[in-house]
Amino acid sequence: MKPTTLLLRSRLSTLLILLTLFSTKALATTNDTSLNTDDPCRGHNAFLALINRPTNADSVCVLQEDQAIAEVGLQYLSARPDGAGYNYPQLQINVGLPGKSQLTFLSSYNQQTSASGLGPITLGFKHEVGRTQNSIFSAEGIYTPPFGSASFGSAKGGITLNGIASYAVTPHISLLGMLGLSEQSLPSLADAHTYVSVNPDVVLSWQHSVLPLQLYAEIFGQTSTGTGTGGGYNADAGIQYLITQNFEVDLEQGVRLTGELGGYNYYTEVGFGFLFG
Repeated sequence: MKPTTLLLRSRLSTLLILLTLFSTKALATTNDTSLNTDDPCRGHNAFLALINRPTNADSVCVLQEDQAIAEVGLQYLSARPDGAGYNYPQLQINVGLPGKSQLTFLSSYNQQTSASGLGPITLGFKHEVGRTQNSIFSAEGIYTPPFGSASFGSAKGGITLNGIASYAVTPHISLLGMLGLSEQSLPSLADAHTYVSVNPDVVLSWQHSVLPLQLYAEIFGQTSTGTGTGGGYNADAGIQYLITQNFEVDLEQGVRLTGELGGYNYYTEVGFGFLFG
């Protein structure tokens, strides 16, 4: 058996063990489905907290077991060192599970001046670990199988483990932090190199007291973006609005700060999401 195959199976086995531990705890937990208007993951405008897009960070909230979310987006980017491109449909499906847990699937297509093709797909499991009066804590494991085009896919696959925490500064201002550890591989045209990275992310959000509207600003980065390329940091800001309690639309502007994270100078993105259940 090839060493790369053994490595991939080892990484997948490790992730499955971690997810099994989370699942065991989740199934032993009583899921309180009562409506709590002080809980950002429930209540009238909860969809603004439940949805993952358009930020790079994932939501700290988990769906109830009778809920699901479908998210779609279109991104125009100014590619480095020159050129332009589009990423779409940025399809993400989230499904609630018993015991304060959820599953996530993500896929997208990349079209740029020099090349086009499918990007990697990811399969994730998230579980709420605990909470205090003003904070929520979640853990997340994400598996990236070998998939995608030679220009934009993941040649050998990878895994990511995230810790996510949120803190309610005021009833309308919240701070979210996500810290990840990942092992990923580059596309085959980039020699399919594997690299390890620590991935910090901070999001500051403000929600209007009357309108179903939220503004946010985010800074995120990676300590490595590939073999020998070093780290990189980007920033974005945007607006989210609920047309109904179950239908969200959003607009985001992102910009490169340092390094080669994402391979762009800046981007503009629009999208929407539907909440079922």
